[in-house]
Amino acid sequence: MTCTKKDQLLERIHSNYLDFLIALQDVSRDTLFCRAKRIAVVTEAYEMLTKTYAWDEDCEIEYYLMFRNPLVIIADAWEQHQDKISAGFPQMMSELSSDSSIITQYPLMEVSCNNAVDISDTKHKAEIYIKI
Repeated sequence: MTCTKKDQLLERIHSNYLDFLIALQDVSRDTLFCRAKRIAVVTEAYEMLTKTYAWDEDCEIEYYLMFRNPLVIIADAWEQHQDKISAGFPQMMSELSSDSSIITQYPLMEVSCNNAVDISDTKHKAEIYIKI
């Protein structure tokens, strides 16, 4: 069975979300309470990306496959756009996909022989996911 690039991206987003949930298990109730908005935003982004968002083009999918954690990139942008009344999720995704500064702000995947390898430091995983 051959996985499409969309399948690969959705699998990575799902893995990012599972890592996010695992990281939440190690934080105190107070931290969970303080991070409730962030938890809601990440969960909402995950739900939209995996259930309702219509991925437009292969180039959009390939763009997000470059990153180790596309979920956090999209959740960060979604959190910033929630204050804008007219900004819907598809509009935000379109703007984010054309933002070249993202490449310097988030960890990338190293590609070798068509296989992505995670080259980032994972010891601060909880900080990456919930910004403690």
